[in-house]
Amino acid sequence: MTEAQSRPECYASLVVTFELYGVARLRAGRDRVPVAAASLGEALSALGVACPALVPSVVERGRLQSHYLAALNGVQFNPDPTAPLADGDVVVILSADATRQREPLLAAGASAYLTKPIGVAQLLEVLDGILAADRSGQRTT
Repeated sequence: MTEAQSRPECYASLVVTFELYGVARLRAGRDRVPVAAASLGEALSALGVACPALVPSVVERGRLQSHYLAALNGVQFNPDPTAPLADGDVVVILSADATRQREPLLAAGASAYLTKPIGVAQLLEVLDGILAADRSGQRTT
């Protein structure tokens, strides 16, 4: 018997909506995905079925990949797949803070590493540096 089959009937009509941002939204090709589920793990499994392009890069086997976060109703981040959900809940999927990856990527040859929110001045400064390196022949990547 599956988890869904062992649930009481009252859970069968719970509708949870995923709001997708960034790469998850691009891969899914849409920004909102409604699913029927009573727990975060069930909802994530249903998300993978509804949007196969998210498997395995974003979600797999009822869990988010480590570089994504789930915010329940925009209030709390919760990675626990057993977290209960209620009808009408919204689960926001967004990229985890990637700043801890900055140094290894720069050491591997990346010209720059920016995280959101990106300020216009910061972006222009990075682009100016890249263009200046190109013009002087110092940039190799």
